[in-house]
Amino acid sequence: MSNDTYKSVDHRVIMNTREEARVSIAIFFNPGKRGDTIFYGPLPELVSSDSPPKFRNFTMSEFLGAFFRRDDLASRALVEHFKL
Repeated sequence: MSNDTYKSVDHRVIMNTREEARVSIAIFFNPGKRGDTIFYGPLPELVSSDSPPKFRNFTMSEFLGAFFRRDDLASRALVEHFKL
């Protein structure tokens, strides 16, 4: 959605040597609008002639299908699936 403007970081855990409680919070992208006519892709505000779209539009059905067909769930290959 950010057209590669904002980069995601790899999740890393560093062991706490003071034996204090550690809390992790996971947040997932799960939009409420689904169907074959609702498309997701780069935000129009982040696309211009100087910054053309780097990803194609897709439906949530297509995204979830590609997600669950992956052989290696730990890989970042899903992003590559939608690159132009």
